Amino acid sequence: MPVSPKLLTLENMTEYPLSELFSGKLYRFCQAKGSGRFRGKFRKERLTPAGGGYYDRQWKRQGRTTPAERTMKMEFDRRWLDPDKAGAELAARAAEIAADPELLAECFGGELEFGTAGLRGILDAGTARMNRLTVGKATQGLARVLLEDHDCPGVAIAYDSRHFSREFAEEAAGILAANGVHVWIYPELMPTPALSYAVRELGCQSGIMITASHNPPEYNGYKVYDHTGGQIVSEFARRVSEAIASVDPFDGVRRSILSPRFQAYKGTNEIGG
Repeated sequence: MPVSPKLLTLENMTEYPLSELFSGKLYRFCQAKGSGRFRGKFRKERLTPAGGGYYDRQWKRQGRTTPAERTMKMEFDRRWLDPDKAGAELAARAAEIAADPELLAECFGGELEFGTAGLRGILDAGTARMNRLTVGKATQGLARVLLEDHDCPGVAIAYDSRHFSREFAEEAAGILAANGVHVWIYPELMPTPALSYAVRELGCQSGIMITASHNPPEYNGYKVYDHTGGQIVSEFARRVSEAIASVDPFDGVRRSILSPRFQAYKGTNEIGG
């Protein structure tokens, strides 16, 4: 039998994800139980104030943190609002996001996950979005792993025509160079096979391709390749992911203090330049 809807109170509203708040009412799509024509189909159900949704109960039995709990325990890092730390554009955008609870939960309610395909996400401010700080955090983590395995590692970088691809590529180049990693970067946009060729031809230990492949234009991505020119394997991805998790995006990333553009990055070369 369906649960009779009950009104929410201010005391129990914080149990649910902000993204599910619509005009003071909470709904979820869940699988209908019982018999009849709705059995096994998905229906929209209004939640009870006790947080008694079927999937929330299942997750709690398994000892997992529900999406509601993750969202409401989120702590907003106010350094995102500091132009000196986040940059003027990101800080201004973060201030806009902070004023919108639903958008705040979407952009800062988690972090981009790094896997064998690297990072991929919507371009915007926030820990769960692709931006200069998340790219910097990922690059610092990659640099740590490479320096653990090699005395003088080399990395080739390429980028496509997506929004901010060149900026992210240059950001990665500067961070790697600041960490003592030798970097080669293409002076113009290139397809992914060109990056694989550069990794093998130059004898690099890794490669970075700034692209989101077939995803919509509001996305961008950060793909990492190994010394063979192919995408990294799961074990290496796990090590990089753990290294990224330990990096503070503001104070834990080494960045070049020199002026921008390729010639400013010490130890950076242009491929074909």
